[in-house]
Formats: sequence, C-alpha cells, structure tokens
Amino acid sequence: MSSSALSRRDAKLLGWLERDPDRFERYLAAHPDLADHIDELIERTYAFGAQARQALSQAVDIPVGLAERVQANALRGQASTDAASVMLDLLGVGFATISVLLDDTAP
Repeated sequence: MSSSALSRRDAKLLGWLERDPDRFERYLAAHPDLADHIDELIERTYAFGAQARQALSQAVDIPVGLAERVQANALRGQASTDAASVMLDLLGVGFATISVLLDDTAP
C-alpha cells in the first residue's frame, strides 16, 4: 500500500514502527483503543510484502535434485576428458613409434 493512500496518522505510525519501535509501543500503550485499527493497518500494509516474498521464494526455489545432476554431469565431463586424454596419448605413442621406424639417421 502506498503512503499516499494512508492517513497522516497511519503513515506516522508505520514510520514509528519501522524507525522508532519504542515510540510506537509508547503510543500504542497510551492509545489501547487503537489496537485493532493498528493491527488492521499493519496487516494491510505488509500483507503484499509477505505474498511477494512467498511468490519470489517459489520462483527462485532450487529444483529438486539439482546438486546430484550437476555432480553427475561434472563426473561425466571428467570421464570424457580422461578418455580423450588416453586416446591422444595412445595416438602419440603410435606416431612416435612410426617416426623411430622411419628415421634414416639412426645408426
């Protein structure tokens, strides 16, 4: 709820609630007849915030099993890298063997 839709008193009360809780409590103690009005004001003012927090928390919830999927993909990627490394090493041994066999400068 915007401050422009609030009465001056309500805006002042909400300001005290946020910035000077002691003053707010003293005012409430001096005006107990306003307790229901203040409860309603707080509920109207902060209800949207609670709904927004809940919606945001649901929107950015971590998907179930995300950690396991990331770990599995990382392990699969590491296995692929290891396999490629072994194949390149074996290919390199083959090239080294051919170069030794075809080398005419050997005694």
